[in-house]
Amino acid sequence: MEKTAAIAFPGLPVIFAEGMKKPFEDRVSFHNSVGLAITDLNENVMTETSIIKNKTKKILFKINNKKISGERGKGMLKVVKLTLKKSGKKIGLNINSKNHGILSGSSDSGAAALVVALDHFLQLNLEKEKLLNIGRFGSETVFRSLYGGLTKYETEKKSKADVIATADELKDLVIYTIPFEGKRHSADDIHKKIVTHKNYKKRAAGIDKKIHDFENLIKNKKFTKALELMELDAREFHSMVEDLGVRIINDEMRELCNAVEEMRKTGLNAFWDVAAGNVVYVFCLNEQAKDVRIELRVNRFSPIEYKVADSARVI
Repeated sequence: MEKTAAIAFPGLPVIFAEGMKKPFEDRVSFHNSVGLAITDLNENVMTETSIIKNKTKKILFKINNKKISGERGKGMLKVVKLTLKKSGKKIGLNINSKNHGILSGSSDSGAAALVVALDHFLQLNLEKEKLLNIGRFGSETVFRSLYGGLTKYETEKKSKADVIATADELKDLVIYTIPFEGKRHSADDIHKKIVTHKNYKKRAAGIDKKIHDFENLIKNKKFTKALELMELDAREFHSMVEDLGVRIINDEMRELCNAVEEMRKTGLNAFWDVAAGNVVYVFCLNEQAKDVRIELRVNRFSPIEYKVADSARVI
């Protein structure tokens, strides 16, 4: 094969993953987590990765037309080298990864699109779990974009993921995305800091029960309660990182989060989530989506409607 391309959609934490066992070696989280793949209604928000064979024996890798660098770059190169090793081929590759419309971090969709494209290019036909255990070297949360839908990630023995609900099963879930100005905090920095919090061990010890409860709520279609648990976990995470001097939710973002909480007093079941970037995600069900959107606009916010996305795929 001379060329191929794959796409993957960005991820969002639902039950947060924070702290890594060996941050720049295997990128495995200290505890289990739950994540969601998301995109806009036209599926234009994504990472697209193309691979073309070159005549050298070198790997030439660019992200958004810039040569990869830093620890993330090293991780993505490791994904390439591991996959090439499995194929037994010694060839040169031109790899180009482009992010389309992604408002926050994109390492998860980047790693997912990369490993799927490599698998197809090298005709390995690896099982998804094997792709996961290669792709995680590029991103500790690659599972979210690789599997799509709502996914549980288990890290205690061998990293594995299970889809709790597919994108189609969550088609009634509406996600309003509101971006803000500001600098995005490094996920790697947060991973390093949060493990020093006095309550980190307690949080990590309680994660599995939280995931079990969340999974049961989704399976029993108690979506409002599940969204409530999602917001509670986001609050706990942000409270801990703020204790450590990392303030992700700025004043404008906090105003929106407060407005969402006020909506619930009027009977609108809306809930917020914030990851490491300057974006607030407002969740509700389709039956109340119009009213939630109106309230957001009344409060001078301009929401972009998103949905749950499918898994990474070759195009």
